[in-house]
Amino acid sequence: MDCIKWYNELASRGFPLQETLEFLDGLSKSDDIGSHFRICCMDAERPVSERKSGASLLFRDRGRTGVDYLMPLLDADDRTASHAAFLLASFPSLGPSLSSGEGAAVRRALARLAESDDAMVRRRSIIAIGWIGTEEEIPLLSRHLLTDEDAYCRAWSASSFLQMPDILRETIQTEAKGSLIACLESEQDAFVKGVAVEAVMAVWDVSFGLRSSAVEERNRRAVDRAARKALQFLKSEGRSSAMMRARTLGYPPGCLPTVVLYHV
Repeated sequence: MDCIKWYNELASRGFPLQETLEFLDGLSKSDDIGSHFRICCMDAERPVSERKSGASLLFRDRGRTGVDYLMPLLDADDRTASHAAFLLASFPSLGPSLSSGEGAAVRRALARLAESDDAMVRRRSIIAIGWIGTEEEIPLLSRHLLTDEDAYCRAWSASSFLQMPDILRETIQTEAKGSLIACLESEQDAFVKGVAVEAVMAVWDVSFGLRSSAVEERNRRAVDRAARKALQFLKSEGRSSAMMRARTLGYPPGCLPTVVLYHV
């Protein structure tokens, strides 16, 4: 069975549902893992609205065999490596967990690929860092949020903050706060700014009345209004934390020492 030829035929006809389901059933039973991976790559290169094959979701069902096939590809060319790393990063949630050593190797590859000259490679890598990243990757995301020339890379950097596990929430609040403030103050792209607002709402568990539809539609008025609220919150949040700390240390109201404010 030539799975790639079958995939191309379906793609040319917009992936008819019943035939696509038959294709996926055949692909799942095929031992040709190389063709399956190539199909995942081909699918990922298509516009988002045309990614209807489901091949990537199916790849995760290959379990340990899939992991063993993908790990060596982390040293391939940037595009191939980014596809492999992207799939591997999805395994903890939808397949067998990576070992600690494998997870670290994937994170190292993602950090390297996030510096690629290819914007598509950077986008995939930044998204995947949000799934399996640790506090060590927070500075990388902060830097791309502020300096990446590609708007989607900046947006996905902000989005990765809200994708990270809850255990990192306080660390993100501390280490990413400055970059989020800078983004909200200077970002000109309405989508990027909107995603940054969504990140603040998720990480700090607050609401500024911004709907996801307004972000998707690049509704600048709604985004700017929410961004002003987010900025006000973030800038006052430091002082509120300092006040709480001062009360814990026993300072009376109105006697907040400068040193406490400075260190927050």
